[in-house]
Amino acid sequence: MSRKLRLGVDIGGTFTDLVLADVVGVLATEKVLTNPHNPIVAIVEGVERLLAQAGSDASEIVDTVHGTTLVTNAVIEGKGAKTALVTTKGFRDVLEIGREWRYDIYDIDLDPPPILIERGSRYEIEERVLASGEMRVPAEAPAIEQLARTLPADLEALAVCFLHSYVNPANERKVRDQLQELRPGLAISISSDVAPEIREVERMSTTIVNAYVQPLVRPYLSQLREGLSGAGVEGNLYVFLSNGGVVTAEQASDYPVRIVESGPAAGVTGAAMLSRHIDEEHVVALDMGGTTAKICFIDHGQPTISRDFEVARAYRFKPGSGIPLKVASVELLEIGAGGGSIAGLSEMGLLRVGPASAGASPGPVSYGLGGTEPTVTDADLVLGYLNPDYFLGGRMKLDLDGATSAIGRVLGASFEGNAVRAAWGIHRVVNENMANALRVHAAERGVDTARYALLASGGASGLHACRVAEAVRVDRVICPRGASVFSANGMLMAPLTFDFVRTRKFALDTIDWDQCRRLYDDMKAQAVELMEKSRIKAENIEFKASCDMRIVGQGYEIEVPFSLSAMGPDTVGTLSEGYQEIYLRLYGRMTSGLGVEVLNWRLTASGPRPDSSVAFRRAAQTASEGKTRLAYFPETGQVETPVLARPQLALGTVVPGPAIFEEPDTTVIVPPNWTAQIDQDGNLIIDRKREARQS
Repeated sequence: MSRKLRLGVDIGGTFTDLVLADVVGVLATEKVLTNPHNPIVAIVEGVERLLAQAGSDASEIVDTVHGTTLVTNAVIEGKGAKTALVTTKGFRDVLEIGREWRYDIYDIDLDPPPILIERGSRYEIEERVLASGEMRVPAEAPAIEQLARTLPADLEALAVCFLHSYVNPANERKVRDQLQELRPGLAISISSDVAPEIREVERMSTTIVNAYVQPLVRPYLSQLREGLSGAGVEGNLYVFLSNGGVVTAEQASDYPVRIVESGPAAGVTGAAMLSRHIDEEHVVALDMGGTTAKICFIDHGQPTISRDFEVARAYRFKPGSGIPLKVASVELLEIGAGGGSIAGLSEMGLLRVGPASAGASPGPVSYGLGGTEPTVTDADLVLGYLNPDYFLGGRMKLDLDGATSAIGRVLGASFEGNAVRAAWGIHRVVNENMANALRVHAAERGVDTARYALLASGGASGLHACRVAEAVRVDRVICPRGASVFSANGMLMAPLTFDFVRTRKFALDTIDWDQCRRLYDDMKAQAVELMEKSRIKAENIEFKASCDMRIVGQGYEIEVPFSLSAMGPDTVGTLSEGYQEIYLRLYGRMTSGLGVEVLNWRLTASGPRPDSSVAFRRAAQTASEGKTRLAYFPETGQVETPVLARPQLALGTVVPGPAIFEEPDTTVIVPPNWTAQIDQDGNLIIDRKREARQS
């Protein structure tokens, strides 16, 4: 009797991670080096290894969930399709005008946010819809025909964004429908479909990004399906969303802007599920892979979902320096700190680590694939934290001599020729880079890190988590089983999800609830239609409603949830109380007597959530036998340190630091002054000893 298997695939900058699971638990995990030129090659290779490891047949895989950074990379690198914009006459310069503010008022040479479409490729048309939705000037067929003749013959994609089309999309739809007849093959995105909400700058840039990457994403997913089919995998193909849900490959092809944070969001979904499972109310997720580290705060098992996102920032920590997007996304901070982050000296002779990365090719020096610059992985190897003969379970040998030589060559003069001291410097700097980013993110959210546990996932997190925790006054670290492939595993926990929004502005005490019901009826009908295409019945859909509220005259809103079933005049009190509670939590005080208004009405529709137990029950694995290894800790110097095969340890085992826990795909370092324990699910819970804690 064949089993129904599910496959999770996460493509990172260095490794491609794969997880194979059934309804009982995870059957097999795999890591293969990412092929930056053709990532599908690595996926197919990983699938073949997974199936061999699990003793399964490809025909048993019914669902594949995939996370990709294709959209983000295309925008950052400027390698999208040749795209044009059509907008209301007089508004083609909206992108340059923006919000008329500088993200750094003291930098006279600041780089403006990137603009994907040059002015000469932005076209105007006579049309006008008023803010009320009234049609003042309809788009005329002759003008559209002239536009079709004017557009370049080699144009691949077109973004259409008209003023106030979020209220009345008739003109946008007319232009799209007529151009599809006149210019077949042209990928057309209209703002009333992509981002139907107020604010023309964000709506326009979101629509442009959607159009810009659509001609890349559609063939990529088609090729992925062909590659999987060639390996015998014929099941459903889903793509992970930025908001922590999944959609079908067809829907991701239509709205690729919604997968801009596809890969990073999956790790957060897994962390949220695990935090609920082990009853940790406040968790900060640290996902450190080969190229980047991602940080996200999770409270009561729920990550914060942001409706505003920026991609391709000129400066990582400066909001406003990137392309603004109106997409639902898990609120996380991403920095260039991973195992492949390159170490060197700045112009002032100071040690610098990242954000440049060696990636999968050529990779760290210790990979022996042609890398010449020392990286964080090389430093961890020299410190004794990594076993050169057991990387990826022994499938990949690490070159200790090469790593030592590279660190000595680049940094030796600054550390009196001591490669171990130089390696500790690299390790400490990358830890501080992550700790500093975590502090910034905490300050932006107004939270006290001391109330949180740090949940470490990703292949490199276990090597650095305790030191990062020390730097930010966190006293507990959680290392889940299979941490190295945690994002791929997280993909298997997410339900099919769709987000909808409609803009209708009302003062809180004058809301037209009949009109609101019609808005929600329309959004629910759309949701049911999309879900039924994925064979999910209407009675199995979960709906969550919220609205964006603000003090009258403000330019920023706060999202407030409310019950859809109780929507009506009695909801006013609930909304008012919810708004005040969230406002006070964010800003600390609230001025009374000011009017409040609602701007946007939102609906999230989710299908049934898969069995989350796949994240916590894993099949037994072989691992290196327990022994000792010479490792460096600043508290002790180089010392023989116990090395434990984590999968073979009994539940409840307590191990004081220093200690090294090895799995085939990851390693966890427990420093002195910390104690580790295996919990009932096999997760590693590491607590700082009381005498070492900071007040």
